[in-house]
Amino acid sequence: MKIIVVLFSLLLVLVSGCFLFQGSLYRSNLKVVLIKDNPGFVGKDSDEKPSGYLGTLPLRIGDTITTIGRYSGGFEATYYLILEHQKEVYISRADVLTPDDQLYQRLRSRFTLSFSEDEAAWGRASVYVKNHTVIPIGIVSENLLKTQSNNDSTAINYLITRVEQSNNVEYEIVCRSRRPDFNPNMEAKQLAFYMITGRKYTTDN
Repeated sequence: MKIIVVLFSLLLVLVSGCFLFQGSLYRSNLKVVLIKDNPGFVGKDSDEKPSGYLGTLPLRIGDTITTIGRYSGGFEATYYLILEHQKEVYISRADVLTPDDQLYQRLRSRFTLSFSEDEAAWGRASVYVKNHTVIPIGIVSENLLKTQSNNDSTAINYLITRVEQSNNVEYEIVCRSRRPDFNPNMEAKQLAFYMITGRKYTTDN
């Protein structure tokens, strides 16, 4: 009897796991930009899962499409739902740039924001630094945020400057670490993205 109970419990766990790893369709509008010519599109089955290659769209790199939903999660790749001849079909996430992608690609270690965006962005800088290094912040003022000097070879040092200009505020981010896999430019872009949006940049956004 105990063996039957254990086997039944395992079966329930496996079934629950299958549901947990299923993707879901979230309906929302988003403008995306194509990064390839004639992208392929697939259909949608009764469970709203991407299913069956249907053809290619007569569109070019740089064209903008308004999506009406996003399918993600589970084992399937991520897709965006669009209308093609009044029929709902999916295009691959890998074939488009979202607004987040476009912002991230434009960002550099030096960037500007309007005065209306400044207060929130400068506050987020401290939050990001505290969450991404073990080194305490040594200096924080209206125009400078700097971590303490430290010899920890695994940690990240941050230096962020803020300069008010006539029409906007300019920020510059310098990141340093002796970790062999550390990319200072990518880290600066991630910090800049967080300062602007309050979110971490990922291709799953």
